[in-house]
Order: sequence, then C-alpha cells, then structure tokens
Amino acid sequence: MQSSLDEGKRPLARIFRYTLTAIMIIGLGMTIHSLYSYWVFEQSSFPDRLLHLWSRDLEAQRRQVPEFWSQLKEVKWSAGTKRAKEWKEKIAHRLPIKTNASGKYTLEIILLPWMDQGQMGASIQYSVIELESGNTVWESGRTYRLGEFQSPEILKRPKRKTKESTPEIQKERSTPKKEKAS
Repeated sequence: MQSSLDEGKRPLARIFRYTLTAIMIIGLGMTIHSLYSYWVFEQSSFPDRLLHLWSRDLEAQRRQVPEFWSQLKEVKWSAGTKRAKEWKEKIAHRLPIKTNASGKYTLEIILLPWMDQGQMGASIQYSVIELESGNTVWESGRTYRLGEFQSPEILKRPKRKTKESTPEIQKERSTPKKEKAS
C-alpha cells in the first residue's frame, strides 16, 4: 500500500520540479536579457541612445495622439548647433516616422542636445502644422537623459581665469599704449 502512494506522489513532485526549473530558466533568461540590453545601451553613442529612447516614445505618442501620424506629408528638421546637426545626420533616416504623399500635415522637429553637470541629454520640440491653413494643431516637447558625458577634454578643462587675475593682462593694463603715427 505504501509503495502505491509513493508512486502517486512522484509524478506530482516531478511536475513541480519541472515547473520550478522552467520558471527559474525563464527568470534567468529575462534577467540576462535585461542586463544585456542595459549594457548595449550604455555602450552605444549618444545619438544611438537618443534614437532608442525616442523611437519608444514615438510609439507611445502615436497611441495617445493618433489622428495625424498617418497623415504627415513631410518632416522638417531644425538643428542649430554643430552637435545637433551631427546627431540629426546619424538618426534622421532611422527614425520611425513615415510620410504620406497625400498627407495634410507637416511635422517640424527641433533637436536641442544639452550637457549639464556632466550629464548629456536632448530636448525634442514637435509642431504639427496643417498644410492647408498653416495652423499649428499639436505641439509637444520631450526631454531625454542620455547618461554621463565622459570626455576628458571637457570635464578636465581648467577653469577660466578672469582677465584681472592673469599676470599678462595685469602687465598689459599697467603699461601705457603707444599711439601709431599717421
């Protein structure tokens, strides 16, 4: 009688053991995937980080304000700084924004990279303009933090000296200037 009870419990124990093993393998896989994704993000360039964050954010915005995303006739960019122009060149063609030749709207994008206390980031300003009337129908601004800026030439740059504190400037101010003869 005892042996028939042990045999009945073994399949349940086996099922429990396999289920627990499967859960542990799935959890380990998810942890490895998460750590790998984080590592890849941290190793990528700032424009690539911006593209990653921005692409995910655009999908969320499409769900919130869906009416005009399929009706974009053109996308216009403004990138005023050298860094903004470099970033735009790297990511503009990979951004998941599709245009429609018969669209009714223009999407204007202003890209503003920034650095603050060693942190790199970017602000994106959107304006959707109706082509027929020229009216702005939607505006939004997003800020993305991209991580620490690890540039030795910027972070280790010596502090600027004021004009009064440098010996050359003090000497120059104390000597009288010679006037040129005409």
